[in-house]
Amino acid sequence: MDSKSKNILFSQRFWVIVCLAAAAALTLVVVVDYQGNQDTSVLGRVTSPIRKLSQSSCAAREAKQMVKHVQELFQKGTTEAPHRVRILHPKEARNLKQGEVGVPPLEHLLDKMTLEEQVGQIIQPENTNARCYEVSDNAVGSVFFGGNDSPGDDDGASWHKRVNRIQHEARKTEPNHVPVFIGVDTIHGMSHMRGATFFPHNIALGCTRNEKLVEEIGRITAEESAAVDVNWGFSPCVALATDIRWGRIYESFGQDPDLVGRLGAAYVRGGNSINKPFVTCGKHFVGDGGARYGTGRIGKPVDRGDWTGSMEELRETHMKPYEYLVKAGVGSIMASYSSVNGTLMHGNGDLINGELKGRMGFKGFVSSDYNAINALNGNYHKAVAKAINAGVDQIMLGPAGGANPFPNQLAKAIKDNVESGAITKERIRDAAQRVLWAKFQSGLMDQQPPGVELSHRALEEQLSTIGSREHRRIARQAVQESTVILENKNQVLPLDLQKHSVCLIGNAADNGGKMLGGWTLVWQGEPGTLRTKLTTIWTGLQIHAKLEKATHKIKYAKNHQECSGSDVAIVVIGEDPYAEFMGDRTSMPKLPQTDLVDTIHNDLNIPVILVAISGRPVDVESAVDKAAGFVVSFVPGSEGGFGINDVLFGKVEPKGKLSLDWPKSGHALVRIAEESTLLYKYGDGLTWKVDPKTSSTDEIEVAKKDNKKSLAEIESDEDSEEESLAK
Repeated sequence: MDSKSKNILFSQRFWVIVCLAAAAALTLVVVVDYQGNQDTSVLGRVTSPIRKLSQSSCAAREAKQMVKHVQELFQKGTTEAPHRVRILHPKEARNLKQGEVGVPPLEHLLDKMTLEEQVGQIIQPENTNARCYEVSDNAVGSVFFGGNDSPGDDDGASWHKRVNRIQHEARKTEPNHVPVFIGVDTIHGMSHMRGATFFPHNIALGCTRNEKLVEEIGRITAEESAAVDVNWGFSPCVALATDIRWGRIYESFGQDPDLVGRLGAAYVRGGNSINKPFVTCGKHFVGDGGARYGTGRIGKPVDRGDWTGSMEELRETHMKPYEYLVKAGVGSIMASYSSVNGTLMHGNGDLINGELKGRMGFKGFVSSDYNAINALNGNYHKAVAKAINAGVDQIMLGPAGGANPFPNQLAKAIKDNVESGAITKERIRDAAQRVLWAKFQSGLMDQQPPGVELSHRALEEQLSTIGSREHRRIARQAVQESTVILENKNQVLPLDLQKHSVCLIGNAADNGGKMLGGWTLVWQGEPGTLRTKLTTIWTGLQIHAKLEKATHKIKYAKNHQECSGSDVAIVVIGEDPYAEFMGDRTSMPKLPQTDLVDTIHNDLNIPVILVAISGRPVDVESAVDKAAGFVVSFVPGSEGGFGINDVLFGKVEPKGKLSLDWPKSGHALVRIAEESTLLYKYGDGLTWKVDPKTSSTDEIEVAKKDNKKSLAEIESDEDSEEESLAK
């Protein structure tokens, strides 16, 4: 054996001995320490890598990292991320203590960063490709969770655990220890997490016209996300509704540019208001809601299609909401898959650089959509250069493999483009500066890492805000105010169980998945029973009847004949959940069981109230002729069962006004539609007066005057009844 081989063998044996000795010594220390300290975080950090090493597909990298951890424990006494200290001048770094890292001003930090580190800020891998030290090896700027990318179980504890592992790795990445944005699709709440508060989708929120309410929803979404340390939400969507055949139309606040802009800005203000780092993301810039039917890509008729028109028209319509967002302080904008006048938005420098960053003065960063730059050019290097030069500051990657690169491959593509002159170093610095600006502005750069892992009690307290009663109360208010009364013949509404017996029918009446729609726990959502807290219309009706002592006045019918003997029938229709292009349709949808209105009216001769909980206007023209009442509550969310019943039974005055036109049968356009093609118009919505003594909004004051139960007590009773029904 030559001397070189002997040295290698000696080195390998040395590190094996060091690791074994360190593990034995640390185990002894931990056992002794445990007698007086219940924090087992040190034990977990030391033994967890050893336990997982044999099962890991990243074994070699894990072994190297385990040695590094042992070295850190001997040299520094800890493997925790360093404490962050703001410094104004590089000389102040000399005064930092062990375990501290200086956070210089933005421009000083950029000066310190190498080209590779600046490039890292442009890279945004999916969680699935952020597991084998991809975060630290590539110094990435962000990590996101795709629609079907789960941290394990989708509960709060699982989210908190995985998110903090990612962030811990980033904060330890030398030499600058820059934290990452961790992004999630917060489409109607922190909607990827079980137990979260699920609000009505934007199409419903537009019906409220209530900016203060939407601001509260933005705040609550940010708070529930930040409870698990998610700090970047991919919302609000400020697309302008134009064609109901588009599968994303429910993500729009409506058809009026100013309404969409005001509500989007309110959401941003709410998200910016919490006391933890959180950044909102306006999307999708620009024109996605105006794509013409027949221009859709990937085999669908509308989604990812093309908008055509003049710059003046674009500024007055689809671009206008972004002016509101920029003024409200939005930190990020996501580019659209769609195109404008034939040019894909991810490569449209005139609009991203010229209009958004130039004319509007947007200071934050522009993110690509999921794998979207791949469509710019068959040559990936050229696609990367085109996107970055057009103004895209961060590139969102899909699951790596095939045509989709790993983070290190994207880093190489960017650096190759810099070396060839296709992208300038100044543009790379600008992109990194914009990402870092958002991190400084949100407070992420100053956020201290936890010194030790949270105790079970501390974690429970942090997670307690998720789905809290206060948050669900706001969601219930959103349902109340977004529910629209479009027909009320002979004042059939509001109903009163003391005077009328009610038959509820329709498979959407007790279907949680249809209440919540797409982007709920998984990308497409799922019909039926979901593993999260929610209230269906049937559950809400049972609770209302129980509290009114009128359970004998309600029934849930499986067929229309079972409604015989009731005074009123409520027919509930709703779409199965969908998201993005999977929701594109070739015509205005007509839902199964809509014909129940005619059948019950003709066979039983009782008044019928039609309730639609769809994600868009649906074909009801023939049904509303026979219906005594027509009520719309667009995909109302987890508190839909309570909020809709509050309106139907007169506990609140209806406030909802349509956020978009409702076409007649055979038509699909809104906003730009001819009036003769519309069944109902933007702004339509009926109301009635409610006795304050029966109004849920006034229950606290009524309780004081009449010595009745408080709102909190009533809600507690509702919770108890809901739990009882669940059992």
